[in-house]
Amino acid sequence: MVLAETNYIETDHKNFNGASMWQDVPERDVTRLQEDWNKRKKEWKESKLKLMKSVTESDYGENVKDYSSFKLLQDGRSYKKQTLKYQEEFSFDEMMNRAGDDLIIPLPLLIAGQTKLSKDERVRTAPINFTNPKTFEWEIKMTVPAGYQAEGVEDLNRNVANDAGAFICVAAVEGNVVSLKVMKQYRAKYLDVNAWPAVMQFLDAAYKFSQAKIVFTKLKN
Repeated sequence: MVLAETNYIETDHKNFNGASMWQDVPERDVTRLQEDWNKRKKEWKESKLKLMKSVTESDYGENVKDYSSFKLLQDGRSYKKQTLKYQEEFSFDEMMNRAGDDLIIPLPLLIAGQTKLSKDERVRTAPINFTNPKTFEWEIKMTVPAGYQAEGVEDLNRNVANDAGAFICVAAVEGNVVSLKVMKQYRAKYLDVNAWPAVMQFLDAAYKFSQAKIVFTKLKN
């Protein structure tokens, strides 16, 4: 969905054909087709935000208050630049809960929804297809609210890694900032069904992490 309603086709022509997408178009049709294409790109600027807002709400399971910008930095469709990179800005509705004077914030949820395996899904008889090896990385930072301190951040550290994949989090409080550096990795395209227990290890670790919360306790005067 990230590449939907973007102009990656133009980049594809340059990367794979070494030419403009209009090079082989009859000259009499170029102007008309370019105008149509530019009109479509202009429409995408508005519809893309609505599309990504919907995708974000689905990924996080939270209502998005405002989805303000999306920028495709790198489409990942060339041999030299195979990483998909994009930048987005959005805000959620209120996610903070209170327990007396303490604040409870589900900061790990910002790695988006993770796979929760059902009892039936834990028994597998078919090979595993991940489409392609891939790595996801998140760097999450939050300033500790004034008058509070973060508790139990070190409990968010994770290091689950095997031949099938990995889920790793380095969690720390740096000054007055909570820092979470998270990596989830699928290390193969196809895996034999015998690798399923190893896959479940890092999938379970990712899901449990995403459900964790950070408690900020009020400092005593």
